[in-house]
Amino acid sequence: MASGLLSIAIIFFSARGFFLGFGGVLAKFLGLILGYLMAFNYRYTLAESINNNFTIDAPPMVIMVASSAILFFGTLFTVGFVINSFFVLMVKVIPALDFLLSPKEIGNRILGAVINGFIGAAIVLLALWGYALVIDSKQPPDDLQKFANRFGDSVLNIVSNIFNYNENGEITSAVPSLSFDWNSLTSGDASNVDLKQLLENQQLQDLLNNNEIRDLLLEQMEQNPDKVMEMLNNSELAELMNQVEQQP
Repeated sequence: MASGLLSIAIIFFSARGFFLGFGGVLAKFLGLILGYLMAFNYRYTLAESINNNFTIDAPPMVIMVASSAILFFGTLFTVGFVINSFFVLMVKVIPALDFLLSPKEIGNRILGAVINGFIGAAIVLLALWGYALVIDSKQPPDDLQKFANRFGDSVLNIVSNIFNYNENGEITSAVPSLSFDWNSLTSGDASNVDLKQLLENQQLQDLLNNNEIRDLLLEQMEQNPDKVMEMLNNSELAELMNQVEQQP
């Protein structure tokens, strides 16, 4: 069933990408991502600005939703306009690119179909990964589900390491919150990293409660015993290792 769903998604998205072309697929994809980020991160700021500069007799929630819609669709339109204008300019500067960048050319449509097919496959794989997290299946996962699990974990890891959020749910930086100097850990010198704060970090505690991540940590510890022995020279880091091993 899962493989059939994957095949249908690839066919549907590929057909859609063929009609949109490369520029259309790229504009839609980047527009959706950037539109979401703009709406998610700046909806409070825009809603406050609207409320301060205009007299609108509407509940705050309505203004918030309207602000999100303005940011999302405004970004979506802007990204599409910029990409299409860039493609037109590139064709004028380099006429040989007309085969790939002109919406009427078959090369542009084939490239759009291929890219959109990959996007469709990625969406289905993420859906399978999410389904496996919610539904505890008693049967062992097949090869497709295993691949979907690896793919979903990789995407989650990338997103978690790129974006940090404050208490308002706003993106504050692109620096991972759990970054530290490996040399300072193995040398036992804690002058460059606050390991006490690291041990108390809620994100780390959530990671330790994840069975897959805990198993991965234990596997890495078994494969690199020399590094583990060096790290155990640091008492606070040894406490972290014991905490990992003692998780049920």
